Amino acid sequence: MKTVLTIICAAVVIAAAMFLSRVPHPTAEIVAVPPSGAPQLALPDERGPPAPPAMPATPGIWEHQPPAGDFDPMLVMALGNFSDEEIARYDDLHILPFNKAVGQECEELPHPNFTDRMYTVCKTVREFPEHPYAELDTQALRELAVHDQVAALMLGRRVKQEEQRLSWYLRAAALSGKSGPLMSLAQNRYNVVHQLKTVDGKFQPVAHPDSIAVRVALDTVAKQMGDPRANPHRWRQALRELAVDDPGAYLARADKLVDEFLETMARTQREITGSVQVQEIIDNA
Repeated sequence: MKTVLTIICAAVVIAAAMFLSRVPHPTAEIVAVPPSGAPQLALPDERGPPAPPAMPATPGIWEHQPPAGDFDPMLVMALGNFSDEEIARYDDLHILPFNKAVGQECEELPHPNFTDRMYTVCKTVREFPEHPYAELDTQALRELAVHDQVAALMLGRRVKQEEQRLSWYLRAAALSGKSGPLMSLAQNRYNVVHQLKTVDGKFQPVAHPDSIAVRVALDTVAKQMGDPRANPHRWRQALRELAVDDPGAYLARADKLVDEFLETMARTQREITGSVQVQEIIDNA
């Protein structure tokens, strides 16, 4: 069985190597409503981990940063009109090139749990095909993800358990030397200041400081890696305002997470890529 799995993995790796040379054509992926905005994944860089990205040629590209709780359209839905400079900048910060959503196809289907209800399923049509690693099963991805940035990121998107997801995204960022995976995770999973919960029989917005603490940590590490989109100061302020009972405790948790994230990433780079990028961040803090 392991031999068969190895052969399959090898075939997919070869397909991945040919990925960027394929002629682009629109492709579709099934998503729930609202559609998933998680960015597409990238080919591994055989040249080794890159240096922290330089600032954009046009400084104003990343000057606008939405308030805490808002979203970055390139990271969340990938639907809209983006300049060549914006796309080039995104590609510098991420593992796979930007894969723009060019439309949607939706249909109504019978609800699996309620016979008298329907639910909507949409297909997000994207400009380029999905990465070949999408065809691998989870076990094959796990074997590759030890040293492959694409597999690590795709596994992070696939797993359901929060700690595992966070671990794989951190590994993808460490293996690639890019902050894009951290910002993608932050925008798609930790961008909620409040959550709707039932209080006295009514839906009410409830502050979610635990999630904000993780967001602070992700933005802090991304900022230290040179990502101009990260704004940990804004999220720390949001944490102070929302964690009214004990903001200091949540801020301390965020700081502890920063240290844990950096140590985890530095260890991955030492063991796999030989890079000292994150270790230098730690040493210079």
